[in-house]
Amino acid sequence: CDMMDSKSIPNFIIVGCMKAGTTSLMHHLRNHPDIHTPPKEVHFFNRDSNYEKGVDWYKKALEEGISHGAKVIGEKTPTYSYLDFVPERSYKQFPKTKIIWVMRNPADRTYSNYLHDLKMGEENYSFERALRNEEKRIKKNIYIGYKRRSQYVNQIKKYRQYLPKENMFFMLF
Repeated sequence: CDMMDSKSIPNFIIVGCMKAGTTSLMHHLRNHPDIHTPPKEVHFFNRDSNYEKGVDWYKKALEEGISHGAKVIGEKTPTYSYLDFVPERSYKQFPKTKIIWVMRNPADRTYSNYLHDLKMGEENYSFERALRNEEKRIKKNIYIGYKRRSQYVNQIKKYRQYLPKENMFFMLF
């Protein structure tokens, strides 16, 4: 990949899944001299306020802190895997970008996601109660879909509507 070809930026996007090792993967990629990633998640495709800023804003956010030796630029935002409108948005803007999936045992991922929200003060329910009431709860807050976020096949199917499987890479935690 040629970094100077701005049409190819980003070269890759790690879309998820949350609590499946995406941060660890990003840490290792950042240590490669030819790879550049921004210092934090960009949330371009999933936040309307960022998406409305346009592609130039996104590319500038991706290139934050870039070194001259970088040949590949990518980013990680795990919520991209979960939100229905992201696959179409990302494909329309960057149809050749490679999508990277990091998956984890669904039960372990679900519980880890719950513990994360509990620790952050974003969860008041017991784990059992949260799962039992998930369908009602996600109507108010899609981000607390612990089980649903672990149903990878549904998320992958949404991306497959736009991308061939050759544009996606799958790895296990």
